[in-house]
Amino acid sequence: MTGSGRFFRITLALVAVAVLVMSCSGSVKNPEAAVKKMVKAYGGEKNIPLLTSFEGKGFRKQLPPGHVATNYPFDIFQNGMKYKTKTYRVREGRVVDLQLLVINESDRFSWSRGTGEASVPEWEVEMIGYRLPMILELLNAGEHELEHVESKLWDGLYHIRFSERDNIVDIGLDEESFLVRQVSIVSASDSSFSFKEEYSDYVKTDGIWFPNRFLGYYKDLIYYEFIVPVVRFGVDFSDDLFTVMESDTAAAMQ
Repeated sequence: MTGSGRFFRITLALVAVAVLVMSCSGSVKNPEAAVKKMVKAYGGEKNIPLLTSFEGKGFRKQLPPGHVATNYPFDIFQNGMKYKTKTYRVREGRVVDLQLLVINESDRFSWSRGTGEASVPEWEVEMIGYRLPMILELLNAGEHELEHVESKLWDGLYHIRFSERDNIVDIGLDEESFLVRQVSIVSASDSSFSFKEEYSDYVKTDGIWFPNRFLGYYKDLIYYEFIVPVVRFGVDFSDDLFTVMESDTAAAMQ
């Protein structure tokens, strides 16, 4: 093949890639239209209150991973900005420890039998408002000026960005389904801060799409990974659930 022939083929390939990227990015007119598609993907506005009040059961991966991957039974509860998780360390079918995280309007509490009480970083509390499912409510409210940002390398996501206080928030929507695939946050004043959560293995539960797998990064390092195959939406939680209850610690204290 002559040099001019190779050049022609390479040019055609580059044009094809450019057309693919442009066609995907042009699937919606603007970020506001993308948000509407996102809300529709989750079943409409009626489902947002259901998604933001849910409980789930699954497994949390041990980090950092050892030679053998270990998954611990894991419960998660959320009602808006109220948040609670329980991770059970099990040995030979018996609970030997419990890691408890409780966040409500006034308290941030982390406890385990093995290590006792620990502080919860304020940034971790703040991130709840940007993570799935709260990002759905935030975007649907339409109170932020949104912009569409092209990714440097096409990743199959339609990126929406907005700023709030010191946070620059980037949401990656799947360009085919418009389900949320990732949320990343960086600080406008602190270049060392970054947080990202990725969502995969979407499954329909009660007619609503919800990810089974949550993978979180803090400063580009894996911070947590949990799998939630069993979920229940629109839960009417009691007020005391998002506190430290006697039943939370009973199993670990036996």
